Amino acid sequence: MKRPPLFFLLLLNVCWLSAQQNIKMQQNDYAPLWEEVAALEKKSLPQSAAEKVNRILHRAVSEQNTPQVIKAVIHLGKYDLARDAENDTVVFSRLEGMLNESSDAVERALLHSMLGELYLQYYQRDQWQIRQRTELRGYLPSDMKEWSRNNFYDRVVEHLEASLAEKEQLLKATVSAYAAVVDEGKDSRRYYPTMYDFLARRAIEQYRQLESNEDLSRTLARRELAPASLFAPAKAFIHLPLDPKKGEYNLMAYETWRKLMASLLERGLRQSLLLAELDKLESLNQLQETYGLYALPSLEAMLKEWEGDPFSVEIINQIAELRQQELYR
Repeated sequence: MKRPPLFFLLLLNVCWLSAQQNIKMQQNDYAPLWEEVAALEKKSLPQSAAEKVNRILHRAVSEQNTPQVIKAVIHLGKYDLARDAENDTVVFSRLEGMLNESSDAVERALLHSMLGELYLQYYQRDQWQIRQRTELRGYLPSDMKEWSRNNFYDRVVEHLEASLAEKEQLLKATVSAYAAVVDEGKDSRRYYPTMYDFLARRAIEQYRQLESNEDLSRTLARRELAPASLFAPAKAFIHLPLDPKKGEYNLMAYETWRKLMASLLERGLRQSLLLAELDKLESLNQLQETYGLYALPSLEAMLKEWEGDPFSVEIINQIAELRQQELYR
């Protein structure tokens, strides 16, 4: 069985904040409207799509339908980023405003997660120009168009960390309760059932896109850790003293994996823990030489632990992929 991939609504990843039946019916009422938006996007008509989304936004505001408001705002921000270089920062102020007004822990976590993603996307869109700027330390221009790369990265980290800050509340919130606007697929909800799991995995996806000026081995060396330590079994990995400092972007994904795996272990989600461990191991191919030495032994140790269990097919598949890669080196 293939490991469950994440399936997110484009740029949204928003959860519904109420389980009331009448609200669920409202969400369904919006579905045909969003189908019209999707059709306009497919025809490459962002202006027409934006006009349709504006009408959805006005309706959602009048009905106090928070998730649809957020969904509409994110879509409008996407169009701004694509077609209006002068006003492409408006979506950030809109979402920051929503964040300041919200007192719901799950809603705030989702807004932080979306803001982290949008800051990263803004940087990636204009990265050639941004990378020409001297990095600014101890100073953040009020105009985002003057930010350097580290300013964007720091803001991404700030929001993604904040998205996981209310851990206990997020662990109580199930992804299945918010399926109206968060679509992860049934398998993913089975193995990663809580909003903490959802947002942690989402944060890892964003962190893995951050580039670092420093080799991961050097960052680990400051902690007296060898690269091989990242290949440790889950029960040892969760105790690694990673504790990323500001600017150590190359550790953020592994620190988030560490926390997620510790939570999965504590909750007794053994299969989920294995899937997270396999994902983490696969990401370590950036260490090339170390990966060549430790990846296969790590997988073989996992296979021995899971011997006789049907779920061991997950490990077998990754071993097969690794051996196939070695044939083409």
